[in-house]
Amino acid sequence: MHVSLALVFAFAATRLKEGATGNLASMQQQLDDHAAVLEETQAKLAMQSTQLAELQERVDFAERMLAQARDRMKLGPS
Repeated sequence: MHVSLALVFAFAATRLKEGATGNLASMQQQLDDHAAVLEETQAKLAMQSTQLAELQERVDFAERMLAQARDRMKLGPS
């Protein structure tokens, strides 16, 4: 009787250990997947930040050109 119980507990412990190891591997894979997605997102954000800075420079340039044109118009007809 005791031997049977010992075998049942040993089998159950082995199954639990295998399940935990598989679960850890699954969790590690999920973490790796999330890390890859995060790195990709960070790269996209860096690229968009660069594009936004370039657009801001263009808008500033256009505003300066418009201000110069307005100033010329104010000075010219008078």
